Amino acid sequence: REAHIAIRLLRPVQPDLITKQVGHLDISLFASRTYADRYGLPRTEKEARRHRAVGLLGITPTAVLTDKLFSADRHVFLSNSLLAVQQTIHAGMGIGPVVNRIGNSDRALVPCLPNARLHKEIWLTAVPEIRENARYRVVFDFLEQQLKPYPPLQNTTPTISNIDGA
Repeated sequence: REAHIAIRLLRPVQPDLITKQVGHLDISLFASRTYADRYGLPRTEKEARRHRAVGLLGITPTAVLTDKLFSADRHVFLSNSLLAVQQTIHAGMGIGPVVNRIGNSDRALVPCLPNARLHKEIWLTAVPEIRENARYRVVFDFLEQQLKPYPPLQNTTPTISNIDGA
């Protein structure tokens, strides 16, 4: 077993796990102010196809978000790390996904295409042994309390069509 407790952004499907939805987060597209000053920001999804994109590898909804909006030849950086993507956006290399709570609090970033947003549920997951193990339960309860400050935001319905996943 790799972990007794996990935080997931997709609802777990394993029937033997203990799961609890503990919060929400939204992911939107951001650019650095440097990028926006140099290239402008797209106002429509059609305009986005001409901009530089920074994105995630894979087939997750967050990866698909940039794949659907930006031309494949306009992707200047792809990674499996959302942190690496955020730092690349921060460096002014392109437009890409950032967790809203981070992007909105960073004065060096500006949101773009506000309708291109993903809403993710935060799930706390544990193995059944948590019921009998006080040490696991203490950690589970602590994580639950720490994640509660992430309630859903208003108007967070995804608007990009054909993006699969929770």
